Amino acid sequence: MGPRKRAPGGGRKPLNPDKVRSAVIKVRLTPDHQLALDELARRNDRTLSQEIRDALLYWLLRSGRPELHIASLTSLIEVLITEIERRRERRRFTDDPAMAVAVREEIDFLIRHYAPESNKSVTVPRDLKIGGDLIALAELAKTLSQQIPQKEWLHMPELLVRGPPPARERIAGAQGSVLARIMEGLGGLERNQPRRRHK
Repeated sequence: MGPRKRAPGGGRKPLNPDKVRSAVIKVRLTPDHQLALDELARRNDRTLSQEIRDALLYWLLRSGRPELHIASLTSLIEVLITEIERRRERRRFTDDPAMAVAVREEIDFLIRHYAPESNKSVTVPRDLKIGGDLIALAELAKTLSQQIPQKEWLHMPELLVRGPPPARERIAGAQGSVLARIMEGLGGLERNQPRRRHK
């Protein structure tokens, strides 16, 4: 009797090359944590493994654990924007001028509530005016993220914007991977275009 031939299409299908090299890591979770993860995976229509992998990747691509006061504020901002969009049938605030104004004013209200007040007028020092540099970094990250495969984001170069004197290097050592993840998650924010004035 000769050797048996494998039936066409029989047996396991070849694994994805990325999965072949993946490792299984055992993590102990409390029952409450596992229930919460199961519920999150169901809401997102994903498997538990996919949800955990995405969470770990998100954590790896962050700039690190933020200080508690920063994490608290950003979490409140996330809840605020999510609730504003929910009340407008989940439209994005970036597509609705009224929602955008609400987001801006409510975030300002949150920050004013927790930030210290001054009895006198305060001028923001030039070296703290970094919004423009952050936007430039985000746009650079968006461009790079479109050119570099997602699995290589962890190895993206650090990004740097050199401003004119005296500010010079206003933001240095920002992880390109962090901003790439942010821009990808936002679907790539587009710069607001000035509206034409009708005569």
